[in-house]
Amino acid sequence: MIIENELPSAKGKEVICKEDWLRAGLSRCSWEGLPPNVAPGGREEWVEVTTVRAAPKRQARFEIRGKETRACKMLFDKPVVGLKVDGVNVDTVTGISTMEKTDRPHHLPHANPIPDSTPHHYPGHYRGHLPPATSPRKPPYEDRSPIYPGGTTELRLWSRDWERGWKVEISWEEENATSTSTTEDKLGGKVVCLWADVNEKGTVPAWDEVFAFVPNWAVGSKLSDGLVEGWWGFEV
Repeated sequence: MIIENELPSAKGKEVICKEDWLRAGLSRCSWEGLPPNVAPGGREEWVEVTTVRAAPKRQARFEIRGKETRACKMLFDKPVVGLKVDGVNVDTVTGISTMEKTDRPHHLPHANPIPDSTPHHYPGHYRGHLPPATSPRKPPYEDRSPIYPGGTTELRLWSRDWERGWKVEISWEEENATSTSTTEDKLGGKVVCLWADVNEKGTVPAWDEVFAFVPNWAVGSKLSDGLVEGWWGFEV
């Protein structure tokens, strides 16, 4: 195995490998590797998240800021049906880059809730024309951008400016209208910030290690948007 035989950080460590659910015939392995140096200060300071629940409504406000990054995302354990980002239109929030402007309300790509027992594979950016507005959303969602029927479990945030930060308001629906459980009324998830700048050696030592020690026939590439992810879990 390349990992245990070639990478110094894996030698003597517990390496856990499982079948890759995205790439047939490959394995996905994890171990305690080399820590990143993508931002100043302690790692607990790299992602700042403030949450406020607008009880008793199923609404919450988030203030998000990542150090030395322009990209973060929000992952929800149940679909959100309405959202608002201060100073940002829906097209920018969702990463939609090619779309004909119309007078119709904008909708986000449909993303079904995924059971906890299955791997989380989130859809990429939506390109092209959006479907007509068919969602029967009613207040209190009217002051937020409508979501395509079914809601979405992922919101991607990107800015041209470093450390700009975002203020996000979201709405969600109750899972069981007949239930009186306060647990079902809550929304959980995590805020993830991303780093992928490796122009300076030592910023992501694990990336440097791959290029220094893997065989010439092997190729290193990133699996998702960021080489490094830092996150805070939340429940509101």
